[in-house]
Parts: sequence; C-alpha cells; structure tokens
Amino acid sequence: AKITVGNLLNHRSGIHNLTNDTAYPTYQYLPKSQKEIIDIISKPAPDFEPGSKADYSNSNYILLGYLAEKITKKSFDKLVKERIAKKLDLKDTYVGSAADLKNNESLSYSYSTGWQVEAQTDMSIPGAAGAMLSTPSDLVRFISGLFSGKLISMASLEKMKKMEDKYGMAMFQIPFYKKIAYGHYGGIDAFSSTLGYFPADSMAFSYITNGSVYPTNDVVIGALSIYFNEPFVIPSFETKVIDEKDLLQYIGNYSSKQMPLKITVTTDGKLLMAQATNQSAFPLDAKGNHIFSFDQAGIVMEFNPMKNELTLKQGGGTFLFKKD
Repeated sequence: AKITVGNLLNHRSGIHNLTNDTAYPTYQYLPKSQKEIIDIISKPAPDFEPGSKADYSNSNYILLGYLAEKITKKSFDKLVKERIAKKLDLKDTYVGSAADLKNNESLSYSYSTGWQVEAQTDMSIPGAAGAMLSTPSDLVRFISGLFSGKLISMASLEKMKKMEDKYGMAMFQIPFYKKIAYGHYGGIDAFSSTLGYFPADSMAFSYITNGSVYPTNDVVIGALSIYFNEPFVIPSFETKVIDEKDLLQYIGNYSSKQMPLKITVTTDGKLLMAQATNQSAFPLDAKGNHIFSFDQAGIVMEFNPMKNELTLKQGGGTFLFKKD
C-alpha cells in the first residue's frame, strides 16, 4: 500500500530484485505465469522502506508491465506496438519469445576456449523488464523520438530525467567528459546493449552485441571519443603465444588475505585458464612480461613466478594472491 508507480519507475520501491535470488537460475529457462512470477516477487521481505533510497530491481518493471496490461486490458506486446513502434515506425522492435533464426533473430554466445551458445531465458519471466527485441537503428530512432516529444509530453520527459540516488524513471545519466547523456544499459543471457542521448548535441547512440570478449563500455567510450574528438588510442588486440611448457609456472591455487575468493589457475592446451571460487572458468590472454588479461570482465593478472604470487587488478582495485 505504500508503494507508488513512481517508486517502481525509479527503483525506490524496496521490492527485492528476483534476478538476484540464488534460485533464479533454477527456473529462468522455464515458462512462468503472471501469478507464479508475482508469487516469486512477493515472497522475499522488502529490501528497504519505499521511497527511502534506490536500488535497481527488475521486479519493478515486471510489475509495471502487468499493471499496464491490467489498466488497458491489452497485452504488453500490443501496447509496445501501438504506443511506441507504430508511432515511430520501428519495424524491428517488439516483445520477444524464443529466438527465431528464420526471422533474422539472434542467439547469444559466450566465449571461453571457443564460442558457445548461451541458454535462452524464457521471455515470460523478464516481461517488461527485458523481453524486448530491437536493433541499434531502431533504438536510436526510439530515443530520438522520446526526446523530441513524439511519445510522451516534455513534462513527463523531465520527470524521467530527474535523478534521485542516481536513478531516473527508466533512465540513468551517462557522463562523458563534460557532457551528459541519458539512457540505459541492458543485459540478458550473453546479450548486452547500451543506449543514450545527448540533449545538448541532439545526438543518439546505441550499441548491441550478442557475444563479446571485449568490454561493451570500452567499445562505446571509444566510439564516443572518436565522434567528439576526444583523445583515444585504438587498442591492440594481439595476443602473445606462449609455449605450453612456459605456462606451467603459473598453474596452482592462489588465495588472498584481501578477499575470501580463491583463484585456481590451470592450462587448456596453449591457453591459461583462471577460475574463482563458485564461478565459471575464463581464458587469459597473454600480454607479455607475465601479464595476462580477461578483457570482457576488465581483469588483469600479473604473475610473479619467483615469489609464487599473482596480483589481480579489477574495477580500480589491486589484490595480492599467494600460491597455496
């Protein structure tokens, strides 16, 4: 009774994010009814008092989709077609289901020692929070139409843009040097997307990938840097080849006093592999001088075989690990 539609829109509801639950992977690939999803969402206690702070929750937008259907007595798919796609002539934007390759839709892929098809989340689960198919071109037309008043009033757009605890209504601020864009990021299975609009420049950008080994954010920063004439150096994607015998000096189990995770380093042919506790193994690209990286997650590992140490660098942090 305390939660408003506005709380749902700007993630101030306190409703727990179902995708954060440990049980989520056990049912995400299976069809669920609205009642089943509502039961899942309503089961956990609220994370906080509504309106007291903000925290991203896909549950908010799943419920908003159900609410829109109940009010209008129309399916979410039909609402997207009538209220968005038809108004902006978006021919490739619609509510999705299982990927139909004959309809030029795509699967998503993850990369370890090679490309592997990702399992598909059943679209009955994310609903209005993520069951959307589109293209970069359509997304650019969408956000340009949104900011030009073709979908909602400018007063409503201003409400969307208002940030509280870094969240607006269905959008974030995306800083780039002294400029500010408004938009959103997306990710489901191995798909990833970025969409933004710079009001001061009347410029929209969108990037979508169905499989990556290089950080999406770095690709977007590179493209924007080139467009706005900011300093940018094209990265080198060369991977040094190291003899399998030389990789043996790095293998072992490593632990750190700075974090509870342990890292196991192994080899797979000519590849060095790393695996943190309760996580999937990932390949490391050799950069030379005992330095390896996993660009997809922004991980750099610097080994010191003489001291049986490795230094992990990620997200601005530096963590020392010693071989057990």
